[in-house]
Amino acid sequence: MTRKIFGFFLGRLKSAEVERKRNGCWATIPNAITIIGFGGIVYYCYLFLTDSMLWMIPFVHIGILVSDVLDGIAADRLNQHSELGRYLDPLRDRVHAIAIFTNFALVAQDEEAVIFAFGVAFAAEVWVSILAHRGLIRDVLSLGKARALIYGVSGLIGLIQLYWIGDEAMLSLVVISWMMATASVTAAISYTIDART
Repeated sequence: MTRKIFGFFLGRLKSAEVERKRNGCWATIPNAITIIGFGGIVYYCYLFLTDSMLWMIPFVHIGILVSDVLDGIAADRLNQHSELGRYLDPLRDRVHAIAIFTNFALVAQDEEAVIFAFGVAFAAEVWVSILAHRGLIRDVLSLGKARALIYGVSGLIGLIQLYWIGDEAMLSLVVISWMMATASVTAAISYTIDART
């Protein structure tokens, strides 16, 4: 059973070689799951901005990550890839990343370093968005999916430290922020190389 689950997620991490047919329908199950993920981001921001129920933040982060996995699975299994979903899914990922960086910047001991890392990551993500808008990104590369995985795991480590352990004991938020920024820059470089070939 574990081998099947691992194989399934490893298969999701690989880039798809076939161009998926996308429909114009916006009312799909994957899009509904993505919108639920946006709701999770709003709730996440509410929690850290109002300083309420902070112990919930890592759980909400996990829920947002689960929505990212489930919308892709639903789109594949139900053959409901849509043009709207093609834009909503990465937008949700980037808004989630902005929320994480903002959260870290507000509580980090060295907020300027976190903000600088965010600026680097933001520039890389804007570049990827420009490539996608110009139609130069055919499909998500494995490196793009690995970037999302790094953001999810790094963010979770930082949030657990902040809200469950109570400090930056294991890994500083600056280091975590730069891990995320490096993942964005690496993905942007990879997409640029792919777009030129």
